[in-house]
Amino acid sequence: MLELDTNPAMKHDVPLERLPREAISELSNKLLLADHFNRYRFCQQFVSGKKVLDAACGIGYGSRLLAEAGAQHVHAIDISPEAIAAAQAHYEHPNIHFEASDLLFLSATGYYDVVVSFETIEHIADTQRYLRVIQDCLKPGGLYFVSTPNRAVSNPRATRFDKPKNPFHQIEWALGEFIELLEEYFTVEEVYGQHPYYYRSTRIRTIESMFVSLRLRKLLHLPEADYEKISRVRRIKPYHEPVFLMAKCVKKFLGESA
Repeated sequence: MLELDTNPAMKHDVPLERLPREAISELSNKLLLADHFNRYRFCQQFVSGKKVLDAACGIGYGSRLLAEAGAQHVHAIDISPEAIAAAQAHYEHPNIHFEASDLLFLSATGYYDVVVSFETIEHIADTQRYLRVIQDCLKPGGLYFVSTPNRAVSNPRATRFDKPKNPFHQIEWALGEFIELLEEYFTVEEVYGQHPYYYRSTRIRTIESMFVSLRLRKLLHLPEADYEKISRVRRIKPYHEPVFLMAKCVKKFLGESA
């Protein structure tokens, strides 16, 4: 089973666009870690016996979760050689092939049953090329799981044409825009959310969200929050804006309109 071999003495001070191993053990990153793990845990139910692409796998803990869920083969690629080296050193599995590679140059027409690509699409300037690559490498009827920040929460006064506040991001989408984008290439079966902590229209945070704060819990002498429960992937309620969006998409069969 997956084990997190971490060193609590190491401190990570760089913005966590990629979650390094030395940051995993830090208390302040527990919610972030739960976000990442819950996306992969959600997808475990869909990968048994399947050929899976983990597109932008980072240091590989998610790829390992998919392999342990019974995936026939996990092709885990990331543009960072350093991330792939860490993945090979700590999360190897007989059913995983880690590779340092640029996703936009992937050529594997109709090969994969499932593609997972989390917190990646917002980093890529050529979104259309990225989606064409994903569409091409999936078998007809194959599944594509994609997550991204919800701009309605991360930058509510901006439009999709405005530069995101996060300097690492090229573009961010609100829920309707994200569905419209994906439906150019896929059938969108469902869009889920993580952290439904904001009321639509008002952007007022729910009381629940306040108690995620480590500082507040310490001040009130409360026990540590259940981060795994807080960040689980769930259906979006009509009156909530989730912090993160995650879509389950299906590749259209030949003859279906794109």
